[in-house]
Amino acid sequence: MKLLEWPKTEHGEDTLTMKKEIYKKIADLLEIPEDKQWFLEEPVRYYKENLETEWDIIDDEFYEDEDSVIWFCIVYEMIGENKAWELDWKEELGEFMYALEQILPDGLEVEVESLNEDDSIPDWAESINSVWTKFGYVLACFDIDSDSYVIFVCKKGTFEQLQFEANKVDKRIDLTQNL
Repeated sequence: MKLLEWPKTEHGEDTLTMKKEIYKKIADLLEIPEDKQWFLEEPVRYYKENLETEWDIIDDEFYEDEDSVIWFCIVYEMIGENKAWELDWKEELGEFMYALEQILPDGLEVEVESLNEDDSIPDWAESINSVWTKFGYVLACFDIDSDSYVIFVCKKGTFEQLQFEANKVDKRIDLTQNL
């Protein structure tokens, strides 16, 4: 849908404007620096300057959907700040642990010995989350409509807020084992 075609709500507000306010809440909850949040106002330019070569999913219709462009911009900023990591669905335990070590907050650990190398990302995530929730953290994931996982660590309360806000814009943030 093109920017000029965004429907109005029953109160006359532009739907894209309302969604951008929600994306702003998501970006703030994820602690994306203010100076990096210009993608909210110019998502297509931001995407072309920063992401076009990263994710080769571009076609003309994609650029018309500013909603999806903003979502990818948020994900990209998280990856760029080493707060998130993209993993292929079939990664082995070594690659999974390497990615996790890159995004772990100080003081949070994973006992690799407790994970079975024959399992997969959802299994490892479930095991990790069963321990971390006791400490108030979760291993979450952005749904980017792909078979990959974009994982990140956050506090449980923040996760619940993120999940709620993402749902408002028809996007998904969930525990990694649920994707």
